Amino acid sequence: TLRVLPFTLLPPYYTPSIYYRGVLDLQGPGTISSEKKSLVQFRAELQNMLDHGVTNPIVYQPLSSLEEVLKIRDEIGMGNQPLYYLGVQTHDSTALLKGTLELAAKYNIPEVYFYGIDEAAGEALVAQRDNWIRVREAGGKVFAASWQDGNFELMGDLQDLHIRHDRLRPHEAAKWHSVGKKIWSYGNPQTPA
Repeated sequence: TLRVLPFTLLPPYYTPSIYYRGVLDLQGPGTISSEKKSLVQFRAELQNMLDHGVTNPIVYQPLSSLEEVLKIRDEIGMGNQPLYYLGVQTHDSTALLKGTLELAAKYNIPEVYFYGIDEAAGEALVAQRDNWIRVREAGGKVFAASWQDGNFELMGDLQDLHIRHDRLRPHEAAKWHSVGKKIWSYGNPQTPA
C-alpha cells in the first residue's frame, strides 16, 4: 500500500534544460531519431519533457519555422521564459538576430540566448568577440559550452551563460555568479553514444 500525500513542489531554483535536437518538420512523417519530428512527435516529446521536469529545452529550430515551435511551447506550458536558441547563432547576420528577437517578443519571451561556437577555447573563443558584441547590441544574450577553463577570464564580460562540461566546479560557478551571470553543467555524467 502506498499513500501519496498532496504536496505541491516549488518550481526549481535552476533551469531544467537539455540539448534537445528535435526539429519540427511540418511536411514530413517524422523520424525515429534525435532530429526531424512530425507535429505529433514534437508535441509529445516536449510534453513528456515538461511532465518529467525539463521545463526549458534548448531549441534548434530554424527561424523560418520557429513560430510554430513557440506556439506549441506556449500551448503546453513552456512559454514566457528565456529562449535558449541554436537555430540562429552568434555568427549569423544582424537581420537574423533581430528577426529572432522580434518573434520572441511576440510570444512574451523575456530573453533570447544565442549560441557561440561549441566548446571553443583560447584564440577560437576570443575570435568570437565582435559577433558577441553584435548580439548584445541587438538585444540578445550569449551562451556557449566549454570543457576547458578560461571562458570567464576571456569572455566573461560578454557571455551571459556558460555551460561547463564534466563535474561541478564551485570555484567556477562563484566567478560567474559574482557578476550576475549563469553557469550550467553538461556531460555530468556523459551518457554513452
